[in-house]
Amino acid sequence: MVPTILLTVLALPFVVLAARVGRRRWARRCEAARVRAEVVFHHRLTRS
Repeated sequence: MVPTILLTVLALPFVVLAARVGRRRWARRCEAARVRAEVVFHHRLTRS
């Protein structure tokens, strides 16, 4: 039981770090998609 608790406590910082990095990448991907959509929409408005 003690080794399980010890491994959990040691793994916790890595789990938090991975969650932060994953969330940052996901947010950046969404931001890029939003900017791309706005550029396409603006391009359609100015062409007509």
